[in-house]
Amino acid sequence: MDIEDKGSVISNLVNKCYKNDQRAQLLLYEMFSSAMFNVSFRITGDRFQAEDIMQESFLTVFEKSENAGIPTILAPGLKELS
Repeated sequence: MDIEDKGSVISNLVNKCYKNDQRAQLLLYEMFSSAMFNVSFRITGDRFQAEDIMQESFLTVFEKSENAGIPTILAPGLKELS
């Protein structure tokens, strides 16, 4: 799967998350939780704070409306993590 295909899959998952699709939320979480935790831990040096940051980040994505432009905001970070 090339980068363009991954981007399309991620964008599709994010759009489904907007519609409260729990399966899409789980898939997105499974794809990026480890990498997001690692980045958060490197920044904070604290496991509990890193877990909190990771969880809050996912909640922000899952709770935003489609009009919030989240894919545009997330695209660079998600591409780096994938």
